[in-house]
Amino acid sequence: MEVEEIVAAINKSYQAENWQEVKRLNSFLADIEIDRKYEIFQHWPEVVQIELTSKCNAQCIMCSHYYEFNDCGHEISDSVLIKFEELLPYCKLVLLNGYGEPFISKHFIHCLKLLQKYNVKAMITTNLSILTDEMLRYIPDVFSEINVSCNGYDAVTYERVHRGLDFGKFEMNLSRLMKVCDNKNITLSCVAMAETIIYIPEIVRFANKYGIHKIRFGRLGISAFIRNYEQDLIHYSNVAAYYFGEAEKIAQLYGIRLIYPENYCKQPDDNLLNGEIQEITNIKFKYDSTYQMRLRNEFLQYMDYKTYGQIDRKYDNTPVHCIGICDWVAKGLYIDTQGNMFTCCESDFVNYQGNWNSENSFKIRKYFYSGFLPNFCKNCPFILNGELKMLSCEKMEQLYLSNDYLI
Repeated sequence: MEVEEIVAAINKSYQAENWQEVKRLNSFLADIEIDRKYEIFQHWPEVVQIELTSKCNAQCIMCSHYYEFNDCGHEISDSVLIKFEELLPYCKLVLLNGYGEPFISKHFIHCLKLLQKYNVKAMITTNLSILTDEMLRYIPDVFSEINVSCNGYDAVTYERVHRGLDFGKFEMNLSRLMKVCDNKNITLSCVAMAETIIYIPEIVRFANKYGIHKIRFGRLGISAFIRNYEQDLIHYSNVAAYYFGEAEKIAQLYGIRLIYPENYCKQPDDNLLNGEIQEITNIKFKYDSTYQMRLRNEFLQYMDYKTYGQIDRKYDNTPVHCIGICDWVAKGLYIDTQGNMFTCCESDFVNYQGNWNSENSFKIRKYFYSGFLPNFCKNCPFILNGELKMLSCEKMEQLYLSNDYLI
């Protein structure tokens, strides 16, 4: 079938409200257009990530909520939800999260009902501090994967990172969730950083205690504002390799799948390992209430001068060679609480402005078709974890460099 024929068939199925056929044909069209390296797409996004709220009820030490206290937070509006619903007939998968905690959104249940209406499955990342009976009625049918944020294995380690949350309540909600969901749909979502690397094996044991069969360790998001460069495990690759190796042994024993950045997979050098362990031991844990308020006051000053959030980001490509195209660029879309549309949650300067085929989208597609990775894709956790199906990248130093520098 030619593209025009497929588009006509999609429109016919849409009029008949045959959403499954609309999705099938749209996916077929997407594969054709990507294979032919089209710069203008007639297919619509198969995957949509929507930020229901940018507010959170926690102040985790590696997150901007640590010092923002929801001053920059917003709740999604009804008008944005209408725009979102227009995409659902074509969409196969929705990610219901952004920079906030989705379970606290007043629109959460409404979104689940919309997903059921259009036969769309969902994924979500949540701190699981809130879990109502009404949520539990919808969750098993709607979600294909629930990522549960957890960077500790007991009250001391958990609450040290997840400020404002209660470990006992977290464990209770995790137990309730596991009772109604297939354990194959639950993933423990962790951040790989120097502060927590030594008890990663214990996190694996904690996951096994609740019957969780998959743990995903994402790369730490480097923040020029938090100044957490020394927490990045790229500086302690031998320590990371050792502890991930130990965790892998335990995971294999329990039948748990571990996902973590590929550059941590090498064998540790014993001559360097002890030195790196000492370096990490000597890092003073600075994320206490005093440091938090220091950042809070600095943040308020930036807000007063209206300069907060001004980050120097380059809009060009890198020398990193790649083959294929990012799954998100090809088939995905990110919508924030204000209704702005982006390539993904990492590309906060690439705005589609409501247009799937805007000038910015052409530029990004051209970068991938030319065989070079765009600059904003550096340090992407999905690339570093090897989780993208349509893209492979050359592993070189520039790939691991952060884009986050204050002006």
